[in-house]
Parts: sequence; structure tokens; C-alpha cells
Amino acid sequence: AVVSTQSTGKVKPAPVTPPPRALPEVLTAETVGAGKFTEMRAASPGTKAMVYNGLSSEGDGRKAYLLARKTKGPEEKFEYPLTSSQEVGWDIKEVTKTVETRPAYYGKSRIIRDTFFAQNGVM
Repeated sequence: AVVSTQSTGKVKPAPVTPPPRALPEVLTAETVGAGKFTEMRAASPGTKAMVYNGLSSEGDGRKAYLLARKTKGPEEKFEYPLTSSQEVGWDIKEVTKTVETRPAYYGKSRIIRDTFFAQNGVM
């Protein structure tokens, strides 16, 4: 392309297009395809076999595989937390084993119990 300047009347050539930059090693097709830098753990052979058995429309096949993977928590599916929101709840099951938890004293359950039922016990 040619760019002209109106003040001098001279025409100067457009800048040269830079060559395309190579992707970093982490994102190249070869490294991702080879499984070198995968964050997600592989599914078990039994879970993988679900994809090839039956039809999704009947609740088997891909649908059954996705339902089985959905039941697992992020700690079981990923090697490490990928986002900051996952870091907050990572290994929450281990934390709840060591910390005493109890229902909230002024929680919603009390409001529902007091307002949902009639005072005389009959609805």
C-alpha cells in the first residue's frame, strides 16, 4: 500500500508487515497433542469406554461419559487450580474435616421454620 502526505506532496511506501511470531512452546500443536502440558487429568479407562458404548439419545455414550465426569470434583479432574476462584475452594473437603462446622444460628432455616407452619400446628 502507498501512503501519501498532503503537506509535502511526496508519496512514501507503507511500513513492511512484520513476519508472524511463533507461539510459545506451551501452546504449539505438537506439545498439546503429545500431552506434555495438559492441566486436566485423563479419565479412567472405564470412563473413557463409556463414550463408545450406546447412544447419547438413550442416555448412554457421550451423555453418560459427561455425567460421570460431572460427578467428580475439580481436585479429581485437574492437577492444580487453574483460576483464582478455584484456589479459594481447592481441597475444601480436607479443610472441613479439620474445622468444626455447625448450622448458622440466625440462618434462613429458622425463618422458614417459624413462618412456614401455622402457630396451632395445622396448616
